[in-house]
Amino acid sequence: MKELKYLIPLLLIIFIISNVNAKDKLTLKDAIKLAIENYPTIKIQMEKQREYESNWKYTKTLLYPILTINGRYIRLDEKTTMKIEMGPPIPIKFEMNLTDDDLFHYDLQLIQPVYTGGLLKNLVRQAKQNIELQKIEKTKEKENIIYNVISLYYKVLLAQQATEVMAENYKLVQEHIKRIKSLLEAGVISKVDLLKAEVEEANAKSALISAQNNEKLAKAMLNNYIGINLNKEYEYEDLLKEEKQSIMEEEKAIETAYKNRLELKQLEQLKKLNYFNKKIVKSKNLPNLYFLTSYYGDKGTTPQNEWQNHWNAMLTLSWRPYDWGAVKAQLNQIKSALKEIDYQEQLLKKAVKLELKNHFLKLQEAEKNIEVSKKSIEQAKENYRIITSMYEQGSATNTEVLDGMNLISRAKMQYYKAVYEYKMAVLDIKKSMGKLIEYVEEAN
Repeated sequence: MKELKYLIPLLLIIFIISNVNAKDKLTLKDAIKLAIENYPTIKIQMEKQREYESNWKYTKTLLYPILTINGRYIRLDEKTTMKIEMGPPIPIKFEMNLTDDDLFHYDLQLIQPVYTGGLLKNLVRQAKQNIELQKIEKTKEKENIIYNVISLYYKVLLAQQATEVMAENYKLVQEHIKRIKSLLEAGVISKVDLLKAEVEEANAKSALISAQNNEKLAKAMLNNYIGINLNKEYEYEDLLKEEKQSIMEEEKAIETAYKNRLELKQLEQLKKLNYFNKKIVKSKNLPNLYFLTSYYGDKGTTPQNEWQNHWNAMLTLSWRPYDWGAVKAQLNQIKSALKEIDYQEQLLKKAVKLELKNHFLKLQEAEKNIEVSKKSIEQAKENYRIITSMYEQGSATNTEVLDGMNLISRAKMQYYKAVYEYKMAVLDIKKSMGKLIEYVEEAN
C-alpha cells in the first residue's frame, strides 16, 4: 500500500510532463486544408468568381422587360386663367381657369426587347463563359497551393532527416574522442590525434547547429504558408520514406496531360469566349426591335381638374445598314485572336511534352540514386567498422577514421535527398499531367 501511495503521484507527474511536451500532429491533409482556407490568393480567386457570377445575373436581366414608374407634382403660385373681353356692339367679359394651381402627373413605361440580332443572348452566354474561365483559374490556384504545401512539407521532413544525420555524426565523433583518450592514456597514440578529433567535433557541432536552424526555417516557411504561428511546433507524418509509386508510361502521361492540363482547358474556353464575341459583333449589323407601352395620367392641367388617363403602345425598329467596315474590322480582330490561341496551344503542348520528359528523367535518376546510396550506406558503415578496429590496433590513421564518419553521413544524406527528389519527381509528373488534385484526394 505504501508503494502504491508513492506510485500514483509519480505516474501523475509523468503523465503531466508527457502532455506538456506532447506536440500536435500536422498531417499533410491538414496542412493542405489550412492553406486553402487561409492563403490570400485562393480568396482572391473566389471573390473574382463571385464577381463574374454577379455580372452573369445582371446580364440575364437585360432579356427581361424594363418597367419604370415616374411621378411629378407642381405647385403654381396661382391658377392659369384665360380672360376674354369683347367690345361693342355687345360687350362680353369673362374669365376661365385653364389649369389648377396643383398639377399632378404619373406614367408607367414598359420596354421589352423583341429582337436584337442575338446580342443579348450572346452577352449572357459570354458572361457565363467568363464564370467557367474563372473556375479554371481558381482550380489552377488551388493546384499551385497544394503543390507548394506538399513541397514545403517534404522540405521539413528532409530538414529533420538532415538534423538526425548530423546528430548521429556528432555522436560518432564524441565516441571516437573517448576512444582516442583511452588509447592516449595507454600511450599508443600521440595527442595530435586528440586535437584533430576535437577540431572535427567542433565542425560536427557547427554542422548540427546549421541543420537545426535549417529545420526551424523549413518549419517556419510551412507554417507561414498555411497561415499559422511561425514558431508553432508539430509532429509530422513520416512521408519521406522509400516507396515505389505506380506511374504510367511517358507517352500515356503526355496524352493525359493534353486532356487534363488546366492551361489547355483555359485556351479551349477562350476559343468559346471569342466565338460569342464574334456573334455579338455580327449582331451590330442586324436590326433591333423593341416593344414599348406606356400608361400615364395628369390632373390639374385641364379646366375640369380631373384625372386624365391615357395609354399607348409602339414598336421601334433600328438598323444600321452601313458602318464603314467597323464590324468587318472587329471580326478580323477576333479571327487573329483565335489564331493566336491556336499558336499558344501548340507552344504549350510542346512545353508540356518537354516538361514531362524532364520529370521522367529526374524520376529515373532518383530511383537509381536511391539504390546507389543504400549500397553506399552499407559500405560506409562496414568501412567505418573495419577502420575503427584497425585504428585501435594501430594499423589505421585518425584521419581515416574521421573520413569514415563523414562517409556515413554523406551516404545517408544522399539517400534521403534521393528519396526527396523521387517524391518531388512524382509530384511534378502528376502536376504536369493535370492530375495533382485527383492524386492528393486519392492519397487521402
